[in-house]
Amino acid sequence: MGLPIVLLIFYVMFYPRDLFFSNQQIPENTDFELPINLNNKSSVDSLMAMKNSNFEILLANYGQPGMYKSFVWTDLNEEGELYLKAYDAIHNFELVRITERTELKVSKGESPISQEFTVYDGVWESYYLARFEVWFKPTDGTDEQKIGEQTFKVEGWIR
Repeated sequence: MGLPIVLLIFYVMFYPRDLFFSNQQIPENTDFELPINLNNKSSVDSLMAMKNSNFEILLANYGQPGMYKSFVWTDLNEEGELYLKAYDAIHNFELVRITERTELKVSKGESPISQEFTVYDGVWESYYLARFEVWFKPTDGTDEQKIGEQTFKVEGWIR
């Protein structure tokens, strides 16, 4: 009896977020997008060639479940750092390790901006809604600003 309890305690200590995100129900009448599927390099190239003068973010499945590639179109007219923040869209919990893994220096007029990242919250085939916010911090030292956001149905990468 002692070993199962120790194993249960170990599991709960190290995987509580996985348990939380694995049991979420997606509310009806909630607006969200699905990540697109990239089948090959030409799919990526065709997305990168798209022109969009307004803000837009697309999320693509990239490799294993829970691994994604984002494509962000902006009309930024200055240099700085672009990054994503991600939150559980229902309970507003910030997802771990998204911001530091998506920080990217951008040049004036650069668009689209593409970056790869992994969602560590949750497990394969347990989908939940995540709100992805796009943030920009100018190199001139002015305050960072949120450019836009979009909610996607995602799953976590299994460890």
